[in-house]
Amino acid sequence: MLSLRQNKYGPLRTFSSEDLVNTLLLLQNTTIPRGALSKKLELGEGATRTIIAELARQGLLETKKKGCMLTKKGGLEARKLRRHIASITQAPATPLTYSQAASLLLLKNAKIRHGLEERDAAIKAGASGATILTVKAGKLFFPDSLSQVDPVTAEKITPKNAEDGDVIILAYGPKKTKAAIAAAMQAMGEKR
Repeated sequence: MLSLRQNKYGPLRTFSSEDLVNTLLLLQNTTIPRGALSKKLELGEGATRTIIAELARQGLLETKKKGCMLTKKGGLEARKLRRHIASITQAPATPLTYSQAASLLLLKNAKIRHGLEERDAAIKAGASGATILTVKAGKLFFPDSLSQVDPVTAEKITPKNAEDGDVIILAYGPKKTKAAIAAAMQAMGEKR
């Protein structure tokens, strides 16, 4: 997976491995100018330049006049990620997110036990909270529980491509997309 070099000297980083993953996902099959990428990542220009340099150092990204784009190696890495992270979308405010809008991440091929580790990873990454759900028989359930999500709420948030065994991560509060990716990385067993 992606490695993040630790600076020996200089200022502390203002980005994380989740931002590297988000960059790969955002650039998959497209070119984005650095300023627009910075806005999408919700990071400053300096942090974005450092991310670009780090991914370029790893041979995953290159810059052209039009903007940043993935190399062949970067495209392969993004496709590997997409085998697990099927989609990241915005979800409406529901009781599951304490009436806050959320980032909804649909995760494929992941095994979770209680959802607590994933929730904690999301909070460490900057979310106010996160709700982890599993899909069983076309319905949403809380992990390790027989408690089913209210059908009206489930209808509002369930992605059309959700299948049995999938995991839905709802991260809400500041940095919700970064937090949803952190929870997914935890579920995928990736080191942070």
